[in-house]
Amino acid sequence: MSSLVVITGVTAAGKSTLERELVSQGVCVPLISCTTRAPRVGERPGQDYNFVTPQDFVVGVQAGEIVAPGKTAGSHYGIELTKLNEALGSGKNAVVVVDADGVNELTQNSSIDSVVVCVDVRGPLAFSRLHSRYLKEIEGVNEKSSAFDAIVEHYTARFNGLQREVESMQAVKVDEGVIRVSGNAPIQAAVSAVAKKLDPQAPDQSVENQIHNALGRGNSMPSGNSLG
Repeated sequence: MSSLVVITGVTAAGKSTLERELVSQGVCVPLISCTTRAPRVGERPGQDYNFVTPQDFVVGVQAGEIVAPGKTAGSHYGIELTKLNEALGSGKNAVVVVDADGVNELTQNSSIDSVVVCVDVRGPLAFSRLHSRYLKEIEGVNEKSSAFDAIVEHYTARFNGLQREVESMQAVKVDEGVIRVSGNAPIQAAVSAVAKKLDPQAPDQSVENQIHNALGRGNSMPSGNSLG
């Protein structure tokens, strides 16, 4: 039976980084969310997000065709039921990033075999990472342009909503089945933890095991890039 890996955490915790690694290493296939916000530079419709109008989003939620709806920085996000069924019907494990409310809705659905991953990061570090993202995004953008204003508006909403996100994360139902990883954890260690949960017989690809094997073979040690 296919499982749905549900990643959650506050802004800038490292959720998307973990999601990308799980996909690139073949642990999961991506479940593409839908959103009402406009595509950002470099984003591809149908590959990064399914972009929908606010009106279509509301209709989808009311009809039960969009589940786990959430709102971040003034934009709505959710999962189209058809995409969810397609992903789980592929015979492979799928992965998606949602907010705290979305986690609770998905885990309460008895038809979904969900594996919850909470990426924990302290508030000050999340603020620092978000600020770094903001500085990177406005670099080279004309301060008098509408693009600059849109970036400032977006990040202002993200900063203002970060404290609420921290409080919402405390409401996520935590049990022994939830995987908790630090936002400072090495990427491969986090990937290994999820892979082991999905398949207890999977090879140990944790950083500690890689280091042990590399030293035993005289090879170079793996990089310990963190989720942030």
